[in-house]
Amino acid sequence: MKRRENEALYRQIVETAAEGVWLVDARGVTQFANRQMAAMLGYSAEEMVGKPFVAVLDEEAASVAKGDWDLLKRGERVQREFPLRRKEGATTWALINVSPILDPKGAFTGALAMVTDTGGLKNAEEDLRLKGAALDAAANAVMIADRPGRVVWVNPAFTRVTGYGPEEVLGQTPRLLRSGKHDEGFYRDLWQTILSGRVWNGEIANRRKDGSLYYEDMTIAPVRDRRGEVFHFIAIKQDITGRKIAEEALRRANRAYRTLSECNQALVRATEESPWLSEMCRILVEIGGYRLAWIGLAEQDAKKTIRPAAHAGHAAGYLEALDITWADTERGRGPVGTAIRTGQPCVARDMLSDPRFVPWREEAAKRGYVSVAALPLIFKGQVLGSLNIYAAEPAAFDEQELTLMTELAGDLAFGISSLQAHAHREEATEALRQKEEQLRQSQKMEAVGRLAGGVAHDFNNLLTAILGYGNFLKASFESGDKRLEDVKEILASAERAAGLTRQLLAFSRKQVLAPRVLDLNAVVSNIDKMLRRIIGEDIKFTLRLDPGLKRARVDPGQIEQVAMNLAVNARDAMPEGGDLLIETSNAVFDEQSPGRHDVIPPGSYVMLAVSDTGYGMDEQTKSRLFEPFFTTKEKGKGTGLGLSTVYGIVKQSGGHIWVYSELGKGSVFKIYLPATERSSEPFIEEPAGSPKLKGSETVLLVEDEDLVRNLFRRALKSNGYKVIEAKTGAEGLQAFRRHLDRIQLVVTDMVMPGGGGKILGDQIHALRPDVKIIYMSGYTDEAILRHGQLGSGMVFLQKPLAPNRLLVKVRQVLDYKPKGNDEPKGRP
Repeated sequence: MKRRENEALYRQIVETAAEGVWLVDARGVTQFANRQMAAMLGYSAEEMVGKPFVAVLDEEAASVAKGDWDLLKRGERVQREFPLRRKEGATTWALINVSPILDPKGAFTGALAMVTDTGGLKNAEEDLRLKGAALDAAANAVMIADRPGRVVWVNPAFTRVTGYGPEEVLGQTPRLLRSGKHDEGFYRDLWQTILSGRVWNGEIANRRKDGSLYYEDMTIAPVRDRRGEVFHFIAIKQDITGRKIAEEALRRANRAYRTLSECNQALVRATEESPWLSEMCRILVEIGGYRLAWIGLAEQDAKKTIRPAAHAGHAAGYLEALDITWADTERGRGPVGTAIRTGQPCVARDMLSDPRFVPWREEAAKRGYVSVAALPLIFKGQVLGSLNIYAAEPAAFDEQELTLMTELAGDLAFGISSLQAHAHREEATEALRQKEEQLRQSQKMEAVGRLAGGVAHDFNNLLTAILGYGNFLKASFESGDKRLEDVKEILASAERAAGLTRQLLAFSRKQVLAPRVLDLNAVVSNIDKMLRRIIGEDIKFTLRLDPGLKRARVDPGQIEQVAMNLAVNARDAMPEGGDLLIETSNAVFDEQSPGRHDVIPPGSYVMLAVSDTGYGMDEQTKSRLFEPFFTTKEKGKGTGLGLSTVYGIVKQSGGHIWVYSELGKGSVFKIYLPATERSSEPFIEEPAGSPKLKGSETVLLVEDEDLVRNLFRRALKSNGYKVIEAKTGAEGLQAFRRHLDRIQLVVTDMVMPGGGGKILGDQIHALRPDVKIIYMSGYTDEAILRHGQLGSGMVFLQKPLAPNRLLVKVRQVLDYKPKGNDEPKGRP
């Protein structure tokens, strides 16, 4: 049972085989033929049995078969292609593979043949032979391939077009000619069309043997056997390269003309450089059809950097990774650097093989860049940069297109220069407007200052008298006297008025400063605790002091006032709390220094900065910031003299002030004071404890204001001093000469008719260099005291001045013992 099942299975396999199976005995008589074999010859399987195999052969084939039969008897295999005669008399061809059948003793008992029908191919080959002469003479290339796609025949025209001879392409596939211009989807669709038995027609780009690109109009048609099955393909290929080149040149020219037109229209509309350059790049990509366009401007720095100013297209980090230069170095010898350096267009037709493009090849390949044209931007002989255009195909830029793109680069250079010139004119106009505004502001401030200074001078003399006589009156009352409170109110009001005049003098730069070389860090540190008490706990206060800070020559009391006023102003701008930072640092500026503000001349400075996170200011508020009596605070909350005082002190100290502020972003005040290399100077320290007031020395008092002179004479005499009086500088000099040996101290006003106090002091020192002098004034003229700063050896008292303050200073100066050649120096 098992054997019968196996025999049935084997018979089923044989019967369903795609090839013919033919079994003959030792006589050559058919013992078995499967259905495929019988159908190949037009018989039924039953009709085949008993038929000698030579019966289906012609005379010539039978003769060959007899020789093969002898080989089979010797146990050898035979393969042969025979013409077989079908039942109806027609001839078909078959490939026959015959194996001998031997019994266990090795005796020949028959043969088994596996037969493949090749009649269709033979018929096609015959047709081709008949048409061969015509195909060989055809102008169009013809190629025949079998079903798997292997080339089996080409005509001479194929060799003329492609450069490949028949021996180089037979057995190959058409992939040999692929150009890379078509994607896999293109070939997949083509192959599916012809495999389905349909004709494919279209244009295709291929490469010749020498690598050059050519175009074909190609028709591929299937070749069917008698059963209708596709077993070959024939391709007829018309070379249309010339036409395609002409069409491509026209397309590029039209594209370039349109791009040029659009860019010129954009130039006409342009008002700002950066947006216009971006628009030009966009036009090149969207209308020109390029993959990337970017504009690089040539920097005139030491590295000769190329700065990307605009781009459009498939960049995706490419420009950031360029790191190119226009110097004659490896990274400057690419197309862009070369174009800028030489002033000539530079084209890389295939970046993947161009040796100049090695540093950027990998990044370019990632983004599909194949060719690039770099066009220098030249205006009036100067190369401003380069217009750089990238394409996704090799050799993308022909001569006409380069000519048009070079013209575009020239328009770009003109536009850049024009817009930059326009921007510079606008900047110059704006700078001139600001300078005019600064001049008007300066003139206004100067006029207010002169008025404030003149008023303060006379007012300080009056306040000196009020304070002096008020103190005399206060001393005359006993402690329980009700009138004492009235006198105290009078004195308090006079003190407030004196403070107001001091602020006016500071703003008008008419006060006298007592500068000395000092460490600004020490000044700020000295008032640290006081500042923290003033600003409150809801504000975070930070000091950031430069340990290497240079020294400055300023009045310490005045610079303390500056820091205090700025800190208070910052506190008031942060009612709900915030951050306050006071910092110091060194600053050196030249004409080209980045961050140098126009208000600060070149030089070496010590900087004091006060920053807050408060309300900030708008431009209108900033423009009036330092005007006296201008304030944004509520009525009764400020006089408007705090910042004007700061301004006056800084300016009179030879410094500069710069302010940055925006609404909602806080404010920064930076004070720049000239740095000095000088060491610190000696000065008269304020006495500790209760100061001495009395003395017995002879004092020359020179004061043109009767009220003030009478007040000071009374105060000095009542404390034991001998007083010699004079109303003018001339009278004071005469009195000094008369009492040359008696006078130990001179107290003189600075501003008097007939010669000021400084002139008098110089004349007195010419007669007796050892005589000590105290100068006083409500304000002093710039010409008198070298722009308001005390000279070496001068001691000054600022009016309004209470008698006790004069008495303290008189005693200090008389008791001062200089060290070496030091002369007494003091602070008002």
